[in-house]
Amino acid sequence: MGSKGSKKGPPKELTPKQLAMLKATTQYSDR
Repeated sequence: MGSKGSKKGPPKELTPKQLAMLKATTQYSDR
């Protein structure tokens, strides 16, 4: 995959939009 921290950056620093999507998937998975 390339070097760490490319243009997107670390996975810990997610944008609010990505976080919301992640939360939605987590909720669906949890159900």
